[in-house]
Amino acid sequence: MPKVEIQEQGFYGLDASTDMIAESGFAILLSDPAMVVSYHAEGKENAISLPAGTLKKDDFFRLSKLTRNIKIDGLSGVIDELDAELPMAEAGRFLTEQGLRVEVREDGSVDESGDDPQAPVYIDFLDYYVRGLTYKLIRQPETKRSKKFVEMVAEFLSKTRQYDHPH
Repeated sequence: MPKVEIQEQGFYGLDASTDMIAESGFAILLSDPAMVVSYHAEGKENAISLPAGTLKKDDFFRLSKLTRNIKIDGLSGVIDELDAELPMAEAGRFLTEQGLRVEVREDGSVDESGDDPQAPVYIDFLDYYVRGLTYKLIRQPETKRSKKFVEMVAEFLSKTRQYDHPH
């Protein structure tokens, strides 16, 4: 189990999660290293988190060598109150742009149709991203913000177009 005090380079907990990510076929991306310790203690050893510092392209490349499937838990939105992209949203966007299949856990939703009635529901990151920006605009419409958000989505779409993948 990873120790929170140690300053790791890249995704926190990735070294300890390598085998389980390969075995399960996906990584769970969390916002906080302390959550990784909890997930690992619960047996979810494919959990990793963003580091305290910035991620480099090599970090994303290393993760993409282990899996092409990322599930994000704990994403609370796309932008902050100053309209800056949140670090988890930025990581999800970048991973999607690199052709990985990124999904976001929908808070409070469970899949009652499956074998496990408490299984969380995950939605496509691109859908989550667009919905998050749209929701912000509906709540606080403003022409300048609208233009910025449309440009953010357009840029994201232009980078993902080459990776069109089925859901």
